[in-house]
Amino acid sequence: MFIFSRFKRARCRYCEERPLLLNNVGMGARLCTYYRKTSATDSTAATLRNDRGSSVGIPVPLEPLEDSPFLGDIRPGDTQTCIETNMFRAPAFHHKVQYTDFLLVRSAKGKLSLRRIDRNYVIGQQVYFLPCLTSSVQSPWVF
Repeated sequence: MFIFSRFKRARCRYCEERPLLLNNVGMGARLCTYYRKTSATDSTAATLRNDRGSSVGIPVPLEPLEDSPFLGDIRPGDTQTCIETNMFRAPAFHHKVQYTDFLLVRSAKGKLSLRRIDRNYVIGQQVYFLPCLTSSVQSPWVF
């Protein structure tokens, strides 16, 4: 569960069965949308938020020949939404929220309350920012 500034709550589910990095309570995440420019003078990224609303998050333009921030590639003129933390970046895919979906929250005193879920995302393969240790090597690998 992530809470973003543009909307109240977003449920984010990982597509991996056991993701290596998970956020703890209170750790922040940003919702970003990467846009691959079709040419060096393309300014579509500046108008993404006006065209699509708050579900874009922070628009980030990519130059036509710049490397992709994900394991896959983004074609010229296409966008890719993602979740970014200080530990990893992962593509996010928006799914429709069912009207029967709510979040059950228990307070420290044991009081239960229902909250509405505003957005629903599936999180893809993580690209790590932290050094990751492997079993056979003494030095960490940086991905």
